Amino acid sequence: MSGIFFYISLLLMAMLTLRFVVVWVNYITQPFLPPLKGNASQPMVSILIPARNEASNLQLLLSALKDEAYPNLEIIVCNDNSTDATAEVLELFRSQIPALKWFNGKELPEGWVGKNYACYQLAQQALGHYLLFLDADVRIEGGVAQRAADFMFRKKLSLLSLFPQQTMHTAGEQAVVPLMNWILLSMLPLIAVRIPWFSSLAAANGQFMMFRADDYKQFQWHLKVKGNNVDDILIARLVKKMRLKMAVLVGNGDVFCRMYNSKKERNESFMIVKVLSATAIVLFSVTLIKKAKQVKRNKEQTNYLLRGNKTKRTKMIELFVLLSNYPLLILWFLYI
Repeated sequence: MSGIFFYISLLLMAMLTLRFVVVWVNYITQPFLPPLKGNASQPMVSILIPARNEASNLQLLLSALKDEAYPNLEIIVCNDNSTDATAEVLELFRSQIPALKWFNGKELPEGWVGKNYACYQLAQQALGHYLLFLDADVRIEGGVAQRAADFMFRKKLSLLSLFPQQTMHTAGEQAVVPLMNWILLSMLPLIAVRIPWFSSLAAANGQFMMFRADDYKQFQWHLKVKGNNVDDILIARLVKKMRLKMAVLVGNGDVFCRMYNSKKERNESFMIVKVLSATAIVLFSVTLIKKAKQVKRNKEQTNYLLRGNKTKRTKMIELFVLLSNYPLLILWFLYI
């Protein structure tokens, strides 16, 4: 039995070391949007915002965009069959922002997901050299659009995506939301996303996705994923399969988003997380009991991982991967 625990310890140490290496790589490479250089380019940027019942969020986003000083900019909003005051808010800001125009989206065709169709319609009306798709609940700092376009131009990218900095105001948010960035930055070296021939190393965030317009018009990315809700990851994989360059950065200090704007949204989300966490704990516990019984019946316990049995070794490794997050899962469940 002591031999098994020895190998368990080795595997856990190996996994922790791997995660540390990933975090270290992300820290060293500093995956943030760089500042403008002296000879920065000024291509036309189209900020494209799909909006369905986003009246309150649009007021905040458009208020921020109203102060945008970049001159070569257009802002287009698709009012995607909203039933709230979205149209009234857009009409109010149209007189305040000369670069803003908006339109009512068409009825959703069969086979399409609503947001993907809204993005597809937005792209048809855009005139920019770069197309920046923003969710309505995102806030961006002044100059981010130009900095992103200049970064894409210098790196010859077809796609750039930023993960927003999450704003948190409650203990519940602080318990759950940071884990998403922790998972991202400890399991994926963001610099590896730039390697075009590994489509499995693809990541993107649909809240902030900027495309080179020529490539978008050629490949029609939202058309290719029209019926899928996970459009950002799928588009990122398609971009890499086409051997086009892309990058993913962390938007700390540049792009902001609050995941839950009301207590009701937060409680509903946390309840789902609790149910999923409780289910995972039960499944993990059952698996542990089964594995313990198997080990007890095995007469060659100390040589279990040395016998060359690939199936058994693989099962043990999978179990150890789950075990590495098991205590955290329980603490998370109890805290939220």
